[in-house]
Amino acid sequence: MNSRKLNEWQSLAANGGVLVGIGFLAMEIQLNTESNQFQAGSVIAQTHRWLSEKAIDGGVAELYMMNSRGEIEPETKELI
Repeated sequence: MNSRKLNEWQSLAANGGVLVGIGFLAMEIQLNTESNQFQAGSVIAQTHRWLSEKAIDGGVAELYMMNSRGEIEPETKELI
């Protein structure tokens, strides 16, 4: 009988450990998701800032339009 009771307690402790592990895993996934969302927002903000700076410089937009119309010579494209 003692052996059976000990086995039941060990099984109960192991199952409790699994549940605690699943809880920690859920918390880690949530923190990881929040971190990834923050990083994505930061990258989007940096990209927006970079694009805004480039949009201020009208020369870049003009070069892009000239290139799309085929008005820039191939030799000049290497400088861009």
